[in-house]
Amino acid sequence: MSATQTPSEYAAMRTMVQSFAAAARIKAYRDQITEAEKQVKEVEKEREKLEKNIQNLQANTTSNLARIETLQKQNVENTLKARQDSVKLITNAQQLELRKLRLERRRDRLTTLERK
Repeated sequence: MSATQTPSEYAAMRTMVQSFAAAARIKAYRDQITEAEKQVKEVEKEREKLEKNIQNLQANTTSNLARIETLQKQNVENTLKARQDSVKLITNAQQLELRKLRLERRRDRLTTLERK
């Protein structure tokens, strides 16, 4: 301020600066609120994304556990079936030997009969 300015000019400038400061303060708060709202929306969006991801992972886990249980049951059934087949294989081998012996005896009898 220079000495040539009157007190009324000084008062007018002071009023102008004070109203500008008040308006600037209000604008600054509005800008801060806008930024804070933007950040809140971003955080909420991220939270929703994470919750959805958690739900998907839980569903996948449940599905995987059910599949594991099914596979374990199938493994038990397969093991039982393999044991049963092993027993049948032994029985089959015994029957094969008996039938080979029976075939051999019949061939021997036929050979004996043909010689007579």
